[in-house]
Amino acid sequence: MKSVHTASTRFIRFAVICSVLIWPAIVSGQSGSSGWTRTSNPPVNSCVPAHDTAEIRGEIAASPKASTKLVIPSIVFATAQGLDVWTTHRAIASGNGREANPAMDVGTGGQIAIKAGATVGIVWLAHKVGRKHPRLAKGLLYGLSGIVAGVAMRNESIARR
Repeated sequence: MKSVHTASTRFIRFAVICSVLIWPAIVSGQSGSSGWTRTSNPPVNSCVPAHDTAEIRGEIAASPKASTKLVIPSIVFATAQGLDVWTTHRAIASGNGREANPAMDVGTGGQIAIKAGATVGIVWLAHKVGRKHPRLAKGLLYGLSGIVAGVAMRNESIARR
């Protein structure tokens, strides 16, 4: 019998597939938007503006827009966290599932508060790390999104039993 997939299941699968496909590009540095710039030393007789001296010395300067490049990974991570809470409650309501984590067995409001706090903390940490290591921050957010999306997929499969 052909299974009918809800929009949430399709999104969860999409998030997992995107995480798997994007992760190698993030790790290898081929994403093209690392937020870092490096220039070579200029010729001896060139005229260089004073504000470019840090880059000319060959130092790596972090882009001021490094934090804005983490907006989409942050949204993906927050969405995955929300789907985890939603699918957990669907599985519990179906009678087939239970909360396996004793720290999260505090009711709906408590779960939402814990997940929101954890999400804000992890996104804050990623933005802080992203100032110097933007690829690491993207990898952190996309990797954790994939893990949480996998948990949400498991919850959805339990809810459908």
